[in-house]
Amino acid sequence: AFLLAINKISRDERFKHGVGTLSEKSLHACLKLYYCPNIDMHEVPIENYIADIYNGDEIIEIQTANMGKLKDKLEVFLKDYRVIVVHPIIRKNVLITVSKDTGEILAQRKSPITGSIYDGLIDLYPLQKYLKNENLEIRFPIIDAKEYRIKDARINKRGRKANVKGDRIPTDIIDEVIIERFEDYKMFIPGELSKFDSKEYANSLKIHRSYATYLLNFFYKTGIVERVGKRGNAYLYEVCD
Repeated sequence: AFLLAINKISRDERFKHGVGTLSEKSLHACLKLYYCPNIDMHEVPIENYIADIYNGDEIIEIQTANMGKLKDKLEVFLKDYRVIVVHPIIRKNVLITVSKDTGEILAQRKSPITGSIYDGLIDLYPLQKYLKNENLEIRFPIIDAKEYRIKDARINKRGRKANVKGDRIPTDIIDEVIIERFEDYKMFIPGELSKFDSKEYANSLKIHRSYATYLLNFFYKTGIVERVGKRGNAYLYEVCD
């Protein structure tokens, strides 16, 4: 289904040079087709907003970047509708630089950054107010992609030539992490941890401690974990009942 969506946006004239009626990017368009192939259910007016998808039962919002931009919509939609927020995580990204004038590929390399579910969780920080709402579901499709950057002769503030980000083309879907209800966030706290600090949490998940500290602060503010003391200068945490 994902490959069919990729093929659709690559050959349909409506999905070239300004995708769909709202001039969306290819990643957004592909995910919309993947979650709902019927384009008659796309871009539906609801309560003075445009829902990415409304299939008669639920609203699906595709948010590829800043999650904070969804707050106004969620404030309205969650009162009367089941809402699924889809936030893609780019696992592997191939960076391709092309000539602004000819479209020729000038350089191609793999990004050194590998995305993970923990990046997606951190991105949820602006939406913490809504995470306990029973009408909200979060989905993290984990995908691989190619990102095209246009070689530009202009000079940026650092005195270097700046490449302009063009489009990001998905190439494959690897997995999907679904959070159907608030209690599902506890899956990100390993069962062997009972009373733990950020270092122990980081070691258990094999992530950088700064990631662990940020995640635990997020989980604390949303009521997934609680602080139960200190070990030196580090907070100790337990999973909330």
